[in-house]
Amino acid sequence: MKFGEDVPDFVQYPMGFIFAIAFLITFSRFRKALRPENWVLKLGMDRILVKYRSYLNCHLPDKDPIITEISFSEIAWARKTKETVYTENSDSTQTRFYTFLDIKLSTANTEELKNALKFERNRKPPIESLNHDLFLARKHKKPKHEIDELIEKVRLEKLKHPDGGKRINGVSNHHLVRWTDQDILRIEWNGLCPSINQAVDALKTKVTVESEIKIESDYTSNKSDKNLDDQILDLAERGKKMEAITLVRMKYGYSLTEAKEFVENLFKK
Repeated sequence: MKFGEDVPDFVQYPMGFIFAIAFLITFSRFRKALRPENWVLKLGMDRILVKYRSYLNCHLPDKDPIITEISFSEIAWARKTKETVYTENSDSTQTRFYTFLDIKLSTANTEELKNALKFERNRKPPIESLNHDLFLARKHKKPKHEIDELIEKVRLEKLKHPDGGKRINGVSNHHLVRWTDQDILRIEWNGLCPSINQAVDALKTKVTVESEIKIESDYTSNKSDKNLDDQILDLAERGKKMEAITLVRMKYGYSLTEAKEFVENLFKK
């Protein structure tokens, strides 16, 4: 008997459709990852360049500021950090392992970088931003030519995504670069080339390199209640939106919609 012989058509077809969609999404991500413009860190003679836009968001406008320059004189130290993260869904605990390149800045002037990272994290799909601008223009009764100009921009943006701008063309929560509470620029190095050890060796000739450290982060609900708010915020900032929503629902008893709105509001602060 061949596989699938006794499986009804109404089961086979939806399963095939789901597998096809999963394949298209995976292939799209793989193709984006291979683009030559997809890099995170570059070393120059006297500085480094850090690109903080994820390759999954490479379809967003290229006029956005997505690269920061940091001179070696502004770097106090760099190090390799390994983290074990415990999260949970409704019925199980998950363990994930991360490797980071941490860069500690010695300069106090970091507000511009922090704001740039925050702007990138809160970035909306172009069509969503344009529709919002159009809504406000109509609400405040702006001149007709301004409204017509926005309508035309919305039309042109829709032409770029004839499928209606589905999730694959939206904005991913994938963010490799973030700012920690310890004023460290943290770059997630999982799956990047060259290896983290090669990157650290290259930096050794330019800046002080500290010893590798290992940390653990437990975001499960069995942690003390006083730490849950900090955990939810940290998960949101990491781009782990679904894990943050799960923790909100466990703590506050919110519905899925309420928890989603709660987490989305954290990104706006």
